[in-house]
Amino acid sequence: MLAVNQTVVSSQTPHILKNLAQETQIPIYKALFNIEIKFLDSLFSSLFFKSKMDELCSEINDSTLSVWNEMLRKAEILVTPISPYLDSEFLELKEIAIDGTKIERDTGFAYSKPHPKIEYFQEMLQDYIKRGLWPDVVAKGKIQKVQRV
Repeated sequence: MLAVNQTVVSSQTPHILKNLAQETQIPIYKALFNIEIKFLDSLFSSLFFKSKMDELCSEINDSTLSVWNEMLRKAEILVTPISPYLDSEFLELKEIAIDGTKIERDTGFAYSKPHPKIEYFQEMLQDYIKRGLWPDVVAKGKIQKVQRV
């Protein structure tokens, strides 16, 4: 599970989307990374689960951070602001969404990309790869080394 909710600014235009709610992101992450994502709202609200949140995050981080670090090593990426580290507070959030209607109403701003699409995320990942911030996975288990410019 990777958290990719960081502001990304290309050389020309910031990526601003009108609706970036979880339900619009999930199909994109599934298709882009070939991963399964599920929400367990009733389970998250239980006191038992809340008491185990730190333990669960520790297990998730143990499994993902070692793989991520190996990918970075193979790609020869020494520094990147991207991390799959998962804080237990992230799991406690009920909904993560950006409502972009206020900026439209108050400023007259019009979105060039009003809804998330997989192509926008692919463009962002290609930009990260080009800048040497994300490993270029060319096939299962095969990672391209960063091309230094």
